[in-house]
Amino acid sequence: MTVLNWLLPWEFSPSVLLCCAAAAALFWRGSRTEHRAGRPVHGLRQTAFYLGIVVLYVPLQTHYDYLAQHMFWIHRLQHLLLHHVGPVLVALAVPWTVMAAGL
Repeated sequence: MTVLNWLLPWEFSPSVLLCCAAAAALFWRGSRTEHRAGRPVHGLRQTAFYLGIVVLYVPLQTHYDYLAQHMFWIHRLQHLLLHHVGPVLVALAVPWTVMAAGL
């Protein structure tokens, strides 16, 4: 099995893909708008936001979810990522004003 096979969705959920893609697109568009207005979004904020989106997407959409169904410790790690690490990274980015500018 190649690395690409592990990154493909185990059980594809269009709602997860749509929410993650919409949030990333809004933040990207808002950061460009803020930069043009003379209020650039710091690189650490952008890194934290996009890393948080990836941390939320990967345990839900890749073969990681298959492993979590069969191994309890991976299931608990999935909970840690989805409940603590991902949301904290997104919150550290303070994305509200940037995403509002993206609208």
